[in-house]
Amino acid sequence: MEERVIKLTLDKAKEFYKKGGEFKDLALSAFSEEELNVKLPRTWREFCKSYNMQSPNECFIGLRSNIIMRAADVYERDPVIDKNVLPSEEAAEAHLALMQLHQLRDCYRQGWKPDWKEDYQYKYCIVLNKNILNINRSFDWNSFLSFQSEEIAEEFLNNFRDLIIQAGDLI
Repeated sequence: MEERVIKLTLDKAKEFYKKGGEFKDLALSAFSEEELNVKLPRTWREFCKSYNMQSPNECFIGLRSNIIMRAADVYERDPVIDKNVLPSEEAAEAHLALMQLHQLRDCYRQGWKPDWKEDYQYKYCIVLNKNILNINRSFDWNSFLSFQSEEIAEEFLNNFRDLIIQAGDLI
């Protein structure tokens, strides 16, 4: 394959960096992140202004819980209507699993809600530690999958292990 050398200005490299994907890689092949003076956003609006939508990776969850890939064009991110866009299909699948786990967790709790501020009673939490699911006792570490008894936590883990694994680092 024939290779060619191109000239890339710092301004153009900054523009490419903001576009992400292969454009970002191209910018980083010519300049360091320090040279590109990349600043992390401080607000959602700032993020939307600085980082365009990147396709085909970004997607959203449709009305029938289907994952919809973004159109092939790249456009500016809207801070109001693009809040439901996720960076990848894998991320969308993890969020769908988390939503299901949320409903199931509340069903298994049967109205019980953990009090992490005042109550020093143990809660039984399903955690992912070094890719191994465990049940830990805690009275001071908030945990999404926390239950009022070890037996309920074990039953939940046994019944929904696959969903918990699919939710991945969202747990």
